Amino acid sequence: MIRLAKAMPRPPCSATLATILLAFAGAAGCQSLTERVTSEPGPSVETLYPELTWNFRLTSADALPPDAAIPLNDQYQVLEIRDPGTWHRMCQALNLRDVDESPDFSRGIVVGLTATLGDPVSHRWPLRIDHLKRSGSLGSVALRVAEGLYNPTCGSPYCVLTYAPGISRLAIVRVNHRVFYLE
Repeated sequence: MIRLAKAMPRPPCSATLATILLAFAGAAGCQSLTERVTSEPGPSVETLYPELTWNFRLTSADALPPDAAIPLNDQYQVLEIRDPGTWHRMCQALNLRDVDESPDFSRGIVVGLTATLGDPVSHRWPLRIDHLKRSGSLGSVALRVAEGLYNPTCGSPYCVLTYAPGISRLAIVRVNHRVFYLE
């Protein structure tokens, strides 16, 4: 089964909207607006910051196990590695020798992103995982591609991976200001 991603347009700036609503509520004498918004029950969302990340260049995008890669567009693929077998195939395909042991896949998954970019002129690593969010067993990941100048020729794709405890499936992937919803 192939999972697909849908790109959604960037929403309007929520900070500006929230400022306008709070100013309007204050002018109208409505002081319980903030209390009502914050006290409504709903699923809890926990923000996680990656403790360990793996950064590497792919020799070929074809080296990725097909059951782990979900294409977002022509430039990006999100990776979900859910079991030790896929992790082992990934390590072999990428020639990762410095990974001592397999992550605990009974408690989470490994998530990441591949990006086909030109080489950064700054020679700095261009990908970073900002944070993960977890609600139940569903998760989202926010990634950042460094701004700056890139050489126009695309070399081998860049890849970043991290362990996502408590997450069994990604639902949302954010790359800079672009949001992708996974089916």
